[in-house]
Amino acid sequence: MVVSESLRFEDVLVRWARRECDCGNFPGQAPPSDEGEWLDLLDRHAPRLVAEIRAAGPIGALRIAFEPRDVDNLVLYNGEPVGSRGDARLIQELVATPDRTPIVCTALVERSNSDKLIGPFSVYDGWHRSAAWRIRISHGHSELLEADVIKVLTRV
Repeated sequence: MVVSESLRFEDVLVRWARRECDCGNFPGQAPPSDEGEWLDLLDRHAPRLVAEIRAAGPIGALRIAFEPRDVDNLVLYNGEPVGSRGDARLIQELVATPDRTPIVCTALVERSNSDKLIGPFSVYDGWHRSAAWRIRISHGHSELLEADVIKVLTRV
């Protein structure tokens, strides 16, 4: 994996909420005007997932790019393999036409070295994109998968 930049935890959540809004997942909802409203919107949209991440002790985030050799180090937030859930039709559409929007995942870090990421990486947003990437890698493609990785102190 290739680390490209440090991010604030809150910025990752806001980007996630914006993506959900862009995908039409908040019908009738006007886009929020500030960070706090975006965070509230995501808390209402994915309360259990956001609560799990908060309970794990987030201490920051990184933008990274997963390489094909990292494919087996991604799991869904509940520990299931990437590709075990989701809409098969949407996954196939994404295999044909990939969405390059970064996924959101967590990685455990050591208390004494918060720069050392310990896999597996748990995907919270981007189940379908991750599954499509996994399929594309199995077909010999070599593109990277961008991710906003939230560094956490404990696994949920």
